[in-house]
Amino acid sequence: MRAAEWLADRAGAMLARAVERMPASRQEWGHAMVAELSAAPSGWARFWWAVSGLWFAVQRREFGQQRAPLVNGALPYRGLRRLYAMLGAGPVAFWAFVSWLQLQDDAPDIPRHLALMLFATELSLVVAFLANWWLPRAGLVAVWTVIPAYAVVSAVAAAGNDGSPVLAALIFAGPPLFAAVPLVFLPRAVGSHP
Repeated sequence: MRAAEWLADRAGAMLARAVERMPASRQEWGHAMVAELSAAPSGWARFWWAVSGLWFAVQRREFGQQRAPLVNGALPYRGLRRLYAMLGAGPVAFWAFVSWLQLQDDAPDIPRHLALMLFATELSLVVAFLANWWLPRAGLVAVWTVIPAYAVVSAVAAAGNDGSPVLAALIFAGPPLFAAVPLVFLPRAVGSHP
């Protein structure tokens, strides 16, 4: 629960900063959203409330009729991009650690060459997600290139271990895919906006 609270605090701080930069006509609505965050149940529920509130605040910013970026250069986008990059890299980093442990094992659960393939694609995917912090376009291309490879390698490893390839592809490639989809809709360069 500590991780959920820490993430909720960070997302809540980003939400408060986004609200302060909203036009005066929308700030009352934004302050109400921040107030509701304090009433949200602790843990992951509070985290998801903050993230969804931040997403909504960033998407609903309006200056007259023209949509414009917040913070003169998309600081909230940078924060969201980093948040989604961490959410994508987190589960893959865990499985990379598991694969590394299997490579260290004298009697691994799967053949060594499959464990090595899994480890290599997992490390590639973690690096691809983290590249979104500094190189949004390159990171996005890398993520969308490596996710299908990760799904295929997971399926092949499952088949080599008498498991279900479809289930393995969904279980292993699904969580990073859910974090990669929002990255498509965030601006690719500082100062740009959808």
